[in-house]
Amino acid sequence: MNSRSKARVKVNPLVGNRNIVSDAVDMAEQLNDYFTSVCTRENLSHVPTIQDNTNACLADIQITPAQVMKKLERLRSDKAAGPDELSPRVLKEITEEICHQYI
Repeated sequence: MNSRSKARVKVNPLVGNRNIVSDAVDMAEQLNDYFTSVCTRENLSHVPTIQDNTNACLADIQITPAQVMKKLERLRSDKAAGPDELSPRVLKEITEEICHQYI
């Protein structure tokens, strides 16, 4: 597709060390020097591990049937299914059955 495109992307000459650089190799070196000076190395001495996060517990979350019903009523049935692969149209149609069971 790019070979058929009429628009050509070019990088303008760069100004580095008070010189104008227009050669492709020199421009690449100039950009490389800049990005290596800006980027930093990560400190790998303290990387979180799975054991650091396994003690977390979400036991105090409370979800009421009214909250579920409110969210399901706002659901757009013309959208695609989510990661659970349930169609929003199906969820919208069975909202009463889902929430009535717990009210």
